[in-house]
Amino acid sequence: MTLNENRSVFICQSGCCCFPGGFSKANRRIIGVYFSGVLFTLAWWIFVDGVITSARMLENPAPPGFEDWASGIVLTLGMIIVHSIDLQSLRSDSDMYSYDSDYSRVWFCRLMMFLGSTMLAGGLVGSVVVLVFKYVLHELSALDSYLGICQVIQCSLILISTLLLWAVPRQTDDYMGIS
Repeated sequence: MTLNENRSVFICQSGCCCFPGGFSKANRRIIGVYFSGVLFTLAWWIFVDGVITSARMLENPAPPGFEDWASGIVLTLGMIIVHSIDLQSLRSDSDMYSYDSDYSRVWFCRLMMFLGSTMLAGGLVGSVVVLVFKYVLHELSALDSYLGICQVIQCSLILISTLLLWAVPRQTDDYMGIS
């Protein structure tokens, strides 16, 4: 069997062979969710690598502590809160002075969105503060401050993962009744 000019040696001749429907809304969601998961996993992988590397150093002037873990945990909790909120619940046509159950639901959803967003921003700022106060101000070498650098990279990747997961189009799951 010989190859002619019309056939390629590659199975995937177009950029979207894994998605027979092309890049439809559902496929963009799948790609976005998977890529967001890869970023989230990579973030924690980098941080754990920094903790292990820092803990194995013989004379570490700044050993790992809870302050190194806190910002990643806060960002992860913020990510969970932000993505647990129904987007349709954030919008309301009801009067804010009526105090009906619809408005209290909207108010609670907005409060939780604010809390989650604050946790995301606070976690990222906290990682930078730990890097500066624990590693940079003590003028440690790059190897000694490796954990602080990994922590800032971790928090940045978790935030990017959260924003990517927020940006992908949402679809309705008719089986579970979840939107």
